[in-house]
Amino acid sequence: MKIEKVAFTGSTLVGRKVMEASAKSNLKNVTLELGGKSPNIIFDHADLGQVVNWAAFGILSVFPSRVGLRLMSCASR
Repeated sequence: MKIEKVAFTGSTLVGRKVMEASAKSNLKNVTLELGGKSPNIIFDHADLGQVVNWAAFGILSVFPSRVGLRLMSCASR
């Protein structure tokens, strides 16, 4: 199976392992988001207006009453 890209969001420890494995397999495209909090994944077909509204809602609705503050978003466009 040919894998063209790996995107990983998570801990620095596991991110290092992903990078090491990709280097050993001659993988060229790797995106790592390490140590972040509660990422959003935005697909190509998403309505960006709705994405922005719901991401803002997610930030404002939990702060400061909860620990789970959404801080990061990833998008393909």
